[in-house]
Amino acid sequence: MKFNINKLLKLKIRSKLVIAFTALSLLPVLIVGSIGITTNIKSLRQISINNLDHDLMEIKKDLDLFFYGIEDKIFFLISSLSFQHLTEAINEDDKNKSDNSIQEILQEIKAFTRKKEIFYQIKFIKNNGDEVFILEKRNDEYQLLPEEQLNKSRSKFYLYITKNIPPNSAVFIPIEIIAHDQKSLIPAISCVYRIETNNFSGILVFQIYAQSFFKIVNKKNPVISKGKVMLVNSDGYYTYRSDRQSDWNKLSATRDSRNLINDFGNETANKILNKSTKEVFEIDSVIIARADVFTSGIGLGNKFTILKTVAKSDIFEPVENFNLLFWGLLALFTILPIYLAFKATQQFIIPIKKLRNEVEVIADGRYASRVNIKTYDEIEELAHQFNKMAESLEQNEAEKAQQQKLLEFKVQDRTKDLESEKNKLQIIFDNLPSGFIQLDKSGKIKSTSAYMKVISGKKTSELIGQSCFDILSCCKKYGKCRAKELFQKGVFKSSLKKFFSETEDSVFEHTLVPIKKEGNIDSILEIITDITESKRLQDHLIRSEKLATTGEMSAIVAHEIRNSLTSVRMILQLLSRSGTLTIADKESYDVALNSIARMENVVEDLLKIARPAKLEKKPTKINDVFVESLKLAEHQILSKEIVIIVDSDKEIPEILLDPVRLKEAFINLILNASQAIEEFGKISISSKMVKLDKDLHDLGEIIIDGDSPKVNLQKIILRKGSPVLRIDISDNGCGISHENKERIFDPFFTTKVNGTGLGLSLVKRVINQHRGIITVDSQVGNGCKFSIYIPNTF
Repeated sequence: MKFNINKLLKLKIRSKLVIAFTALSLLPVLIVGSIGITTNIKSLRQISINNLDHDLMEIKKDLDLFFYGIEDKIFFLISSLSFQHLTEAINEDDKNKSDNSIQEILQEIKAFTRKKEIFYQIKFIKNNGDEVFILEKRNDEYQLLPEEQLNKSRSKFYLYITKNIPPNSAVFIPIEIIAHDQKSLIPAISCVYRIETNNFSGILVFQIYAQSFFKIVNKKNPVISKGKVMLVNSDGYYTYRSDRQSDWNKLSATRDSRNLINDFGNETANKILNKSTKEVFEIDSVIIARADVFTSGIGLGNKFTILKTVAKSDIFEPVENFNLLFWGLLALFTILPIYLAFKATQQFIIPIKKLRNEVEVIADGRYASRVNIKTYDEIEELAHQFNKMAESLEQNEAEKAQQQKLLEFKVQDRTKDLESEKNKLQIIFDNLPSGFIQLDKSGKIKSTSAYMKVISGKKTSELIGQSCFDILSCCKKYGKCRAKELFQKGVFKSSLKKFFSETEDSVFEHTLVPIKKEGNIDSILEIITDITESKRLQDHLIRSEKLATTGEMSAIVAHEIRNSLTSVRMILQLLSRSGTLTIADKESYDVALNSIARMENVVEDLLKIARPAKLEKKPTKINDVFVESLKLAEHQILSKEIVIIVDSDKEIPEILLDPVRLKEAFINLILNASQAIEEFGKISISSKMVKLDKDLHDLGEIIIDGDSPKVNLQKIILRKGSPVLRIDISDNGCGISHENKERIFDPFFTTKVNGTGLGLSLVKRVINQHRGIITVDSQVGNGCKFSIYIPNTF
C-alpha cells in the first residue's frame, strides 16, 4: 500500500509548494549547522574537561608537596633527641632539663624554618592544656616567647580538637591568629598533632600562613581563567572558596549555610564527596572537577576535597557565536524561497481558484454555470471536462428528483416492516433461555441466538445463510430433515438427540415450533437445550441402582462361595502333603490351589464392591506409595520387556491419604498398563502439585460414615485454580476405543478373556472417596493415560 502524504499534510497546493521549496533550501543548512554545532560542543567540552582535570591535578600535586613538607617537619621534630629529652623532663618535672631541651629544640626548628618560611608559630602543649613553649615569627626572625606569655589557663580549644581525633594523628583547621601587636589578624592553617606514647601525651601545633596555601590553590590556568576553587570537608562544608577569601575563618568556624549540599543538591554532593566516583562532573550550568587533598602519611582526623568549577557559558561562547550565524543563515534561506515560491505559484493558483469558485456554484445546484479558462495547459483541459460534467448533471437532476420521491415512499414502507420484524426477533432473543435457530421455508438459517455459539462452537456469522442439515447432524443420520417435515405437516415435535459432530458426548433437547403468518407457516423456530448433565446424572443413578442390587446378590453369593472355597482349599492342601503323591499329582494339586486362590481374589473384589470400607487416612508421602506399589507389581510384569519411568516431584508435601487403598489402586492401574502392552514398551508414572486450569466434574460413590457405612452418589467438583496432587500413569499399549471409554469404570465390564471387570471400578471408588477425580485419555493403537487429581487436604 502506497503512502499518501496528502492525508498527513492537508494543505493547499501553494502551501505545499512553499513548504517543498523551503525544505530544499533549508536542508543543507540544517545538516551542516547541526554537524558543526554538535562537533564544536563535543570538542569544547572534552578540551574543558581535560584542562580542568589537568589544572586540578597540578593544584593537588602542589598541595601534596606542601603538606608532605609539613609532615617531614612534624616527624623530624617529634623523633629528635631534643624532643625526647623534653618529654622526659616534663614527666620528671625537671625545670632545668626542660629549659635546656627547649633551647635545643629551638635551634633545630630555626634550622628547618630558614629554608621554608611558611610557619608563623609553633607551639607545644601538655595534655593538661599548659603551653610548654611557643616559637613565633617576629621581624622576619623566629623567637621563643618568654615563659610569662605562655598560656597556663588550660586552653580548651586544642583539647577539644584533639579529643575528636585518633592518637598520633593530625587535623588541619583554618583559623585567624591575633598578631603579636594585638591589632591585626593573620589568616592561617592550624596543624594540630596529637602525640600519644607509652610515657607521654601532648599536643604539637604548627600555625601555617594561609597565604602559602592561597598561592597554590589560586594557581591560574590561562585557558580557564574564570574558574573558582573551593575546599570542602567530608561533611560538605566549605573551608575555603577563592571567591570568599575574606571569609577564611568564618566558612569553617560558623559552617556557613552556603555549603556544598545547598549549592548543588544532596545527590550531586554525595557524588562529589564519594572518592569512588569519576573526577569530573557536568551539573546544570557548570563543570566541576574534584580531587582528594591532605592525603598525607600522617593519620588525619578529617578529610578534604578540593573542587574547581567553571561555568559552561565561559566555555561555549564560540558555540553561541556560531549559533547566531547559523540562525541568521537559516532565516535568510527561509524567507527567500518563500517569496520565490509565492511568485511562481501565482501562475496556476489564479485559474485554479476560478475553477474552484465554479465548482462551488455547481455544488449549490446551479448546473447551468460554465467556466472559461485560457491557460493552454492541463488546467484548461480540466476546465473543459468540468463543463461536460456540469451539462450531464443538469440533464440528470430532473430525473433524479422524480425517482427520489418514489424511493422515499418505498423506504418508508420497508422501514415499518423491518421495525416490526426486529421487535419480534428482539422478544425472542430476550426471553428464550436456550439456543435457537430461525429457518425460512427453504431450510436456510435466518437468525440465531448468541447461545448457539456455546452449543455448536460456531460464530453467528458462520451459521447465518446455511442449511439446517449442514449444522445439525441429526438430519444426516436419520436421512430426513425434521424442519422440512414440519413445514409439510404443520406438526409440533420434540426429541432428544446428539446434534453436533463436534459434541458427540453431549445430549440436547430439540423442539421445533412453527411460526405462522396469516394462517400459514412462515418460518420455524428450533429450540435447542443442553441436557447432557441431567441425562448423565439420570443414567448414572439408574446404573448405580442396578449395580447396587447386583452387588447385594453378589455379596451373598460371594460369601457362600468363599466358605466353600475355603473347605476345598484346605482339603487340597492336606492331600498335596501326602507322601505317596507323584510329581505329576503334586503339579495338578498346585494348579488346583492356584485356581482356588484366583477365585478367592475375585470373591474378595466382589465383597469390596458390595461392602464398602471406610478410608483410614493419615499423613502420607505419595512417592513412598509409588515405590511400594511398583515392588508388589514388579514380579507380575517381569515376563515382558517393559521399561518403567518414574518422574516424581521430590518436594511434594505429606497429604492426608489412605496409603493401603491407594496402593491397591496404583497396582491395578500398573497391571492394566502392563497387560495392554503385548511384548515390550514403557509405563510412565509422574506426580506433582499443580493448580487446575479448568473446572473438573465427576459423579462418584462416597462412603457415608455411620454404624454401617453406606455408598452415596455425589457430585465431585474441583474448581479452577485450586491446588491438587496430579498423578499420571500412562503406557504405549493398544489403547481403548471411544465406545469402551464410557464403560471402563463400570463393575463387571471387561474386554479381557480372564478379566473380572472389577479393577478399574475399585480404582475409581478409591479416588472418589478421597474427593478426587480420575480421567482417561486414550485412542486405539496410541496407548492410554490415566490422570488422577486429589485435592490437597492436609
